[in-house]
Amino acid sequence: MGTMTTATYNVVLAVHYLLTIRWNFSERRLKKWEPLMLAVPPVVGLGVSLPQIPLDYYNDTNLWCWIKAGWEYEDAVQRTYNARWAFAFAPLWAFIVFITLAQLYLWYTVRGIERRCSRYRKFSSVREQSSQSRSVAQQAALYVMGFYATNLPYTVIAATQRFYNPHTTGGYLALLAVVVFAPLQGFWNLFVYRRKTIFVAVKNSYAQSRDAISSIAKDVRSSVAKDVRTTLSKKGKAPNVGNGPDEKMDAEKDPNVQCSDNTKDNSLDEEKAKSAEDIADFENDGIVLPGERDPFIPTHVSEVYAD
Repeated sequence: MGTMTTATYNVVLAVHYLLTIRWNFSERRLKKWEPLMLAVPPVVGLGVSLPQIPLDYYNDTNLWCWIKAGWEYEDAVQRTYNARWAFAFAPLWAFIVFITLAQLYLWYTVRGIERRCSRYRKFSSVREQSSQSRSVAQQAALYVMGFYATNLPYTVIAATQRFYNPHTTGGYLALLAVVVFAPLQGFWNLFVYRRKTIFVAVKNSYAQSRDAISSIAKDVRSSVAKDVRTTLSKKGKAPNVGNGPDEKMDAEKDPNVQCSDNTKDNSLDEEKAKSAEDIADFENDGIVLPGERDPFIPTHVSEVYAD
């Protein structure tokens, strides 16, 4: 029921396009036909589904409950297959052929309008003149391809009778194709009518992702470059040797620091040597420095002597 109802709704949609584009029906005029257009698809779906109940044609068909002879009715197998074509495949493909012809007629109509209008557009290029007909042809082709992709696999199985048998290896790929494509009629319709919006959204999402990745990479490069500059600047300066063992090791490895330390040590040695020479001169002259006393002289004598 669902398959036939969906196909009938698409037939009604194709008729709506014909009335609007080919016969120039106004919206007000279409409103009068709208209740009938909405009522026809459910009636058709029920009309091809309900007669199978009293005939006892519904049985398990691997994927769903559909027209199939039961195990106790082996003599009715051919009759049930004929019922499939009478109540399912024949009406379905009649609708698909009608939709295909309707789309071709729409393209032919638009192309004729463009040719008539091209007489008054002398300065427009041929590509601009045929842009609308190409757009209609592309839209119609994609719309029809959705029907063929959805219904062709199961129709081929029914025509060749290569049904899936779990006890053999035959028919599995065909059954897989049915499982994948049969439920996608609504998806194809959505893609056909919203594909430009989908492509723009995907393109914008890709651009945003690319910009975000570029920004992250730029931040990472900037951070790494900053760390490298900081490390190089630290190695280029003389560290404080007394701050820690690591800095001491760096100081020992750095020749500039070693030269600086050697210069400081030499200056200290020179000052100590000079002070020792001065003290020796004072001692040779018999002079005792303030704050010191001669250990061989009593305290009271040394104080007088110092004065």
